[in-house]
Amino acid sequence: MSSRSKISEFIQKQVHQRAKCLCEYCHASEQWQYVQFTVDHIMPLSLGGTDNLENSGVGLLSLQSQEDKSADSN
Repeated sequence: MSSRSKISEFIQKQVHQRAKCLCEYCHASEQWQYVQFTVDHIMPLSLGGTDNLENSGVGLLSLQSQEDKSADSN
C-alpha cells in the first residue's frame, strides 16, 4: 500500500481551472492529447511538499514521471 497522498478533488478542479486546459510543464493543450492530464505535487511530499494549490500542477503523466525521476536524483 502506498503512503502517497491523494490531492483533494476540490484542489484538482482549481488546478485544472488555473491551467486553462494546458500542461503547466510544457504548455501542450489537453484537447489534442489522447489522455486526460493529471494533477500531481510539484514538490514531492517526500521532499517537504504540501497538498495545497500552490504545490499542485496539471500535466502529462509522462512529464510528471520525468520530474519525479529528477527529484529522486537530487
